[in-house]
Parts: sequence; structure tokens; C-alpha cells
Amino acid sequence: MNFEFDINKSYEIPIITLCNPDFSVITDVTNITNLHVKPRFNAVSEVNFDVYKNDFYDFISKNRLLKIQGFGYFVIVSVTETNEGTYPYKSITAYSYEYILNSKGANIKDRTYKFYDPVSPKDTLLQKLLEIAPSWKIGTVSSGLWNRYRTFEIPTNSLYSFMMEDVEKAYECIFDFDTENKLINAYTSEDVVKDTDISLSFHNLVKNVKIEETTKDIITCLSVHGSGDLTISEVNPLGTANIYDFSYYLNENWMQKSLIDAIKKWDKKVKDSEKTYSENFSKLRNLNAELLKLQGELATLQNNLKAQEQVRSAQMPNISKDVVSKINTLNKEISSKQKEIESKNKEISKVQKTLQDINNSLKFANNFTKNQILELDNFIFEANYTNSNFVVTDKMTTTEIQDMSKQLLERGKKEMKKLSQPSFTFSMELANFLFAEKFKPFIDELKLGSLIYAEVKEDVWVSPILLEIDIDYDNPENFTMTFGNKFRLETSEWTFNELFNQSKTTNSVSRNYSSLIAPIKNGGLNDQVTAYMQNSLNAANQEIISSENQDISVGSYGIKGRKKLDDGNFDNRQLMITNNLICMTDDNWQTSKLALGNMNGNYGVVADTIVGKLIAGNELTITNKNNSFKLDGSGATLKNASLTIESGNSKIIQNAKDGLKIQKKENNSWKNKFYADSSGDLHLTGKVNIAKNSHVGGLEITDNSIKSSNGNIVLESNGNAKIGALKIEGNNARFDGTIRADRIEGQIVNNQLKDNTVTGSKLNYGTITRREIGNKAVGSTEIIRTGNAGLDNIYATHAYIDNLYVQKTGTFAGECKWTDGGKTSNIRQSQGRLILEANDALEIKCPQNSGVIIRGKTVIGGTVLVVGDFEVADGFKKHCIQATKHYGKRLINAYETAEYYYGDIGENETKNGLCQVDIDPIFAECVNLKKGYQVFLTPYGKGELFVLERFENCFVVCGDNMKFGWELKAKRRGFENDRLEEYKESE
Repeated sequence: MNFEFDINKSYEIPIITLCNPDFSVITDVTNITNLHVKPRFNAVSEVNFDVYKNDFYDFISKNRLLKIQGFGYFVIVSVTETNEGTYPYKSITAYSYEYILNSKGANIKDRTYKFYDPVSPKDTLLQKLLEIAPSWKIGTVSSGLWNRYRTFEIPTNSLYSFMMEDVEKAYECIFDFDTENKLINAYTSEDVVKDTDISLSFHNLVKNVKIEETTKDIITCLSVHGSGDLTISEVNPLGTANIYDFSYYLNENWMQKSLIDAIKKWDKKVKDSEKTYSENFSKLRNLNAELLKLQGELATLQNNLKAQEQVRSAQMPNISKDVVSKINTLNKEISSKQKEIESKNKEISKVQKTLQDINNSLKFANNFTKNQILELDNFIFEANYTNSNFVVTDKMTTTEIQDMSKQLLERGKKEMKKLSQPSFTFSMELANFLFAEKFKPFIDELKLGSLIYAEVKEDVWVSPILLEIDIDYDNPENFTMTFGNKFRLETSEWTFNELFNQSKTTNSVSRNYSSLIAPIKNGGLNDQVTAYMQNSLNAANQEIISSENQDISVGSYGIKGRKKLDDGNFDNRQLMITNNLICMTDDNWQTSKLALGNMNGNYGVVADTIVGKLIAGNELTITNKNNSFKLDGSGATLKNASLTIESGNSKIIQNAKDGLKIQKKENNSWKNKFYADSSGDLHLTGKVNIAKNSHVGGLEITDNSIKSSNGNIVLESNGNAKIGALKIEGNNARFDGTIRADRIEGQIVNNQLKDNTVTGSKLNYGTITRREIGNKAVGSTEIIRTGNAGLDNIYATHAYIDNLYVQKTGTFAGECKWTDGGKTSNIRQSQGRLILEANDALEIKCPQNSGVIIRGKTVIGGTVLVVGDFEVADGFKKHCIQATKHYGKRLINAYETAEYYYGDIGENETKNGLCQVDIDPIFAECVNLKKGYQVFLTPYGKGELFVLERFENCFVVCGDNMKFGWELKAKRRGFENDRLEEYKESE
């Protein structure tokens, strides 16, 4: 709602615009009289007015829209035309736009719905409702509603009625429709009902108050039931299905004080017993769960015993000791388990007695006198509350049934809280403050559904909910506001019929127990079997519902069911029930199509089709003409059968003849990719992926290698390998053993030519060539030539010779390379220069007190790290080469002192005669400031400056206010005592 005022502070009549159903504007509506607006909370708002004939008079018709300034969109639901001769007019009634939802059916499926999920709204109730009305969007939804689940049957009412009645009651929510933006908002009562500072009294705005009690009866005793025999008696401290609330009558205007005191004492006793009852109830629930577990374990042991006894019967008369031992062991275990169950039953009985004692202690007879019981009887107004959606099934455990009873009790308490108090409606005639500009702050605060403080009688104040405002724009003095203590305007029958009409039970309830919520969590059952079951059961259900002309007869033959046709004959499809057999036929009993019961001494089912979700039993056997399938405690057995699993282009085949095949369809034909035949041979097409930490024979498979446990065999993914004495790293191989071969090509390295392995006859013209190193080819000492030891020249592609001595001055052609760990270094000659190259770094190592002497001009490209003293001989210089813009490259000389000093330079300014200069902490760790340091100041201006104090982390400059430069010099850390050391020539 929004109320506007003009420049003169007078209220403005809202502009009304006529629109098409698609919200497109036709025109503003003029010539209006008797404008009456009734905005309502949690209900359809209403507007009425008369409009005299104008240019767009004929366009004003039912189902067109009206946009009313400050109130949103309305749909025209009634148009009555009156003709008074020259002044025809139409009387219009319009409802707020959400009313159009009445034209749509609430077409949703039977199931449990989550109210809303802002992250994943699909399949939530709000999303399903929007699919019915796609022009609306979801607005604000209270977070307290998000995770509420409720179950619905197919509604037969309209979408609007379904939302306002079924949904609001089921989820305990309140819908708010933003008709301008077409948003559906949903709130909890805590979120929608807001307090205000508005007070209405007889001393300010209230003219008169009309109070109407809208409930027919106030209920003080509610009997709460679920479906079938389910009640709350097992979880109710009173031990019955009844819950009580006498709070409305609990004052001396209604009761004797002695009865009031007795009721309060009894209420306290009930409340005090709730904790003990709840604890024992939880204990009972846990004990029942433990009992179920023990009973299941006992059943397993008994089944195992039965199986062993069957084995014993088959072995008679030669029964094995193993079977006898197993039977004896199982009998002992069964006896022990039965004792555990007996003990657990005693615990359960003890807890049950405690609960029964609590029930007895709270009975009326033990808490009220006979006269008090007679007086109290006058205030017991009973009603039944039945919620048929709380259902107990045969599959539910005792624990699940108790949980459901507890949920039912909590639901009953909520309903009892509403019914134990009367419902009131307050109608107030007020001075129309909505049309007074001075009340603008209160007008802006006024919201439907908010709490207003109102004086209903002299000095009697209440804070009801604002439900309706009745605004008469032609007669502003006729102004009414309606309040209530419920969330909606209601007739006197509304509350009672909602809960206690015996022909109606609620259609919604939260199903948080595991047996019913599982299908929701699993996304529903959408497989073909389930679809077939649903379709078949739905069809059967529909036939049952629509069936007629049924003829049921009972006699000594049993029960016969059949349908009489229009021609007087009976349908061939019939049903027969005897004392132990149910049969069905479709040919008037020439044959039976279904038999259920005792057949040939065994109970079972014979039918063409059996469909279900679960088959359970100790032994399952399926047979046909050629094959059989048997499932029992020993496992599954298929005889004369072939198992085929096929999906898309993949197929798996398994049978006793062929073995196991995994196939893939290629070019419309099946190709074997994996085949293990019945002979034990394995055929594989494709990749073999073996997980790490697996073993093949004696080899272990890791992330990047295959290796033996003793390390003699290692194959790595990077190409390195080790097999016995052979080691391969990259392009290099090393063999630390004896080689015996007819021919060896390539390199002979690492001192592998032993004494007496090469004979002189195998040396050809001073050159060792292919296959010329034979047995005893070399003498025990060296190769002798003309009396001198050594070789004049070596011609080889690669040669590795330890401690090679060359007697004569030889010539080295090309380059010499060294490879180690995949990195290569070499020495080569280019254009008269000797070049040493290294893959990583060039390192020259010399003995201690020795070094490397390089004479002549030396150029080193890259970073030079000197590990040791760096000295320049007398007569030589140290320079930095500096490039200039106009003068080429110039040499800058190094500044050197008698001692080892580091320096730092900076600029600061004195203010108020002082300046603290902080010493760079990094610089401070490079020098030793404890040994003292020197500071040199340069003032940038007229004045005097001096160093006042020197500290290890800063120094202080004092003097005139001005900028200055400074230079700090301190001794290098570790060389504080060195000065003009003596130079000694190295040998």
C-alpha cells in the first residue's frame, strides 16, 4: 500500500489504469465515483467503483486488468451496467491479481515435496506451482521454510485455493503476492508479522470498536489419531490419545479456586514428568532397536543351523565330524543369543513399567477429588483430530512406529494450541488518518499483517494483527480497520471445520521417517520395472474405482466374484476364493490364470507375470525348458545358461563353452577385445593398465618403474634400466662384468682392457679397429713400440683411456666431449681460440695454496663468483665500463680504502631542529655497527648541522631546519681488524 499527498498536503485519489491481460496499457480510467478499496492480509483484496460512459467505456469488461496506484494490479471479476437515460454507468468489482490463479487447476502428482531450495529449486513445491502458472516468479522465501517436507494427494481444487488452504496449513506458511512484479513470496509467521509503533485509542482516532468471537467452540481435550490404529498413547505421558489445555478457563470467573490450583499442580506434574518420560521413551526406543538386531542375528544363526542340518541329512549315515562340530557350535550360539534376547526383553519390560507408572501418576483420579472431577467435567470439550497421512506399514520397525507417534503428538499439540483459545475479529471505526499528511510517518509504517496496539475497551489494550482496511474515497469519514488474532479473516465455521469435520482429514504431513523419505532422497524410482508397476497398478486401481454390476456370491464353494454384462451373462474374467486358495480365470474356469495359496502341499503363486520390487527367500529357483537358475545360501548357480550384458556398443558374454568375452561393436560387427576361453588361455586386444604396488611374477610395478625385489632388474619409464651388471642411463651404458662375444662395436671405456687380453698380432698398422681385440691381445704391462712406452697417435671415434701417456707431441683434431648424468661438457678449438664449454657451470679446481694463472686479455660472459680473495697485481687497474650518451664508453675507477668499509648514502630534513635517520636493517647486518661508524653531513642551505647521537639502528642530526645529505661508512662484518695486509707471492 502507498498513499500519496499533493503539494497542498491533501490526499490524492489513486490513478486507475485499464490494461489488457498481457499488462499492456489501454488508458487511464476517468469519470469514477464511489471508489471503495479493501486491501486484505493473506486474502484477496477488493476494489469497487462506478464509471460513467467515456471514450473507453466499452473496453471496461470482465477479465481486463486495473492498475491502481499504490495498490498493484486487480482483475475485473464483475461488471454491471445501469442506464439512467443520458448517464449510463458501469459498476465494477475487481479482485487483486492473484485471484486469476483460481482459473488454474492444482495439477501436481501424489508425492512428498520439499517446499523450496534456492540453490536447486527443481522438483520443489514452489517450482512445481510455477510450472502451472509460468508468468509468476518466486520472490522472497523465509529460510525456515526451505527444508520442510510435506506429502499431498492430488488436489481437486484450484491452484489459489490449494495454496491458501492446503499449502499454508501443511507448511505453516503465509503467501504474499506482489502483483506489480508478479512475485510469489512465502513467509513464516515470525517473518511476516512485524511490530509497529502505532497505537489506536479512544483518546485519539478510535470512534467505536466491534468485537466478534469467530469460533463456535473452544476445545480443551483433543484426541489425536493417525491412520488405522496409530495413536499418541505410546509417547504421551498421560498414556492415552488425549491432550488437554484448560488455559482459557483457568481463572476465577469460570472455575473455583481449588480446582484452578489443582489443575495448575497437575499441569506442573505433567510438565515435570515429560523429561523422565522422554528419556525412558528414548531408552525404550533404543532397547527395541537392540532387540531387533539380536532377533535378526538369532534368525541368521537359526537359518545357518537349518542349512547344516540339511547337510547332515544328506550325509546320513556317514555324517562328517565337521558338520557335527558346526551344528554343536551353532546350537551353543543360538542358546547364548536367546539368553541375550531374554535379558533385553527384561530391560524393555522394566522401562515399560516405568512409563506405565508415569501414566498412572497423571490420571485424573490420582490428582483431583471427586468433586473437582465433576466440576472439571463441565470444562472438558472434546474433539477428534485424525491425520490419515501418519501411516504404519508392516515393513516399519518398532522404532519407526514410535518415531511416527512422537511426530503425531507434536502435530496434535500445535493444533491444540490454536483450538484452546477463541478467535476474535476487531472492527474499528476510526478517524481516517490515512488521508492526513501529518500522520505520514505512521502511514509509511502501516503494513497489512503487522501488529497494531489498540484500545478495545477503556484501558484494555491488545496487539492484534491488521487484516483489512476499508477505504471509501468518496466518503473518507467512513474508515474501518479490521484486526484479529488469526492470520486470516474467517467465518465462525472456519476453524472448527478445518480440523474436526469427520468427513475430512488433513492431506499433508511431514514425513521425516526413513521408510517414506528414501524415495525423495533417491530422486524417485524411474526404472522400467517401477514404471510398469505404476502403470499396471494405476490401471488396476482405476478399474476397481470405476467398476460396477459386480456379482459377489458366498457359499460352500467359497467366495466367487464376477461382473454381470449388459446382456445378462457374466464376464469370463472371474475370481474364486476357497479356504486356502485364491484363483482367477479369463475363460470362465476352463483354465486358471492365477493361483495363490496351497498347491500340491506347498504355498506359492502361479501366474503369467509377477512384478515387484523385492523377492526374498532361503532358496530361489528359476527353470525353463533348457536352463535353470538357483540362488541359495551357497550362492548362485546357472545350468546350461549363457549370461549376456549389452549396452550401446559394449557387450559381455559368459558361458561354460566359450568362457568370458568382452566385445565392442565395430562397423556393425562385434569384435573380441578381451577373451578368456574355457581352456584358460587369455586373448587381449588393447592396452593393459596395471595399478601401482601390483606384482607380476617376481616383479613389482610402481608409478614409474618395474623392478625385482632384489634390485637386479629395474626398468624405468624415462629409459634408464638395470639388468644384472648392465646399467643404462640415457644414451650411456655400463657393464661391470665379463663380455664374451664374436664382435664388439662402439666404445671401450673405464679401464676395461685387462692384462693379456689383446695380442700383438691383432694390431693393424698401429690402429685398433673392429674385431681386432682378441684373447691376450695386450701384454701384461703396456704396448711397446721402438723401446718407448705409449702410443704416438690414437685414431678412434670415441676413446676412454685411463691414465693415458702420450710420449710424443701429438695433434688433437676436432673436439673432446664428456657426458655425465645427461649433461655434456667439451673442449674445442675455433679460429685459434681454445674454448671450454660446460652444460651447467665451468669449475676449475686447484690444489690448496695453488691456483689458475690466466695471462693476456680475458673475456668472461655471464656472472662471475669468486670464492676466495680477488687481487689485482701492481701496475694494473680495476674499472667499471660505463656507457654514456655523448662520450662513448668510459672507465670508472674503483674507490678503495686502507680498511674494509661499506657505505650508504641518503637525504633527510631537520624539523624543529632534529631529525632521526634510521639505518637500513639490511645494511646493518652487512657491517659491524658496534665497532663504530662514520657519518658525513652535507647541508643543502645556510645553517649549521651536526650529529648529536649515534646508535646501532639510527643516528640523530641536530641543527637548523633544512634538507641535508648524509653518507655513512662502517666496517665490513668479519673484516673489522684487517688493515693494509702484506701481499705474499704464491709459489
